[in-house]
Amino acid sequence: MFDSGFEMMQEQSYTTSVPDVVSEIFDGEAVIANYHSGLYYSVSRSGSLIWQALGSGLTPSQIVRWLSAHFKDQAGELDAVVADFIDRLSAEGLILETADTTADATLLPVLEGARFEPPALERFDDLQELLLLDPVHDVDTTGWPRRPAE
Repeated sequence: MFDSGFEMMQEQSYTTSVPDVVSEIFDGEAVIANYHSGLYYSVSRSGSLIWQALGSGLTPSQIVRWLSAHFKDQAGELDAVVADFIDRLSAEGLILETADTTADATLLPVLEGARFEPPALERFDDLQELLLLDPVHDVDTTGWPRRPAE
């Protein structure tokens, strides 16, 4: 059985509204950009479901119940899968713990497919230099984007 730390995490609320982090869903997959670190991420369809559920205010245990209702054959493994993915999002600074317990399950996507694949979070740094530029606030007579003076 899981330890009390895992059980406490299951009831913790998280937010995807993190300063300098933006996301967009494309064909069921998420792209997340962290303008603070200059990193961006590609999130698989299953990871995107968890991302959207966190953005809707669901706790990890609520996410597991939501996914288990559709992916019944995999219900027993979803606790660990969801917890691991949330740990990865948190370690990357893409989500934050929050005291807000307001959840809006009406915003959740419709679950499709017969299997829930383990969520994938791919991290990319090839655009890091460009993402660290702040084209909105760094505009002057020289144009943009430009590197801030050091």
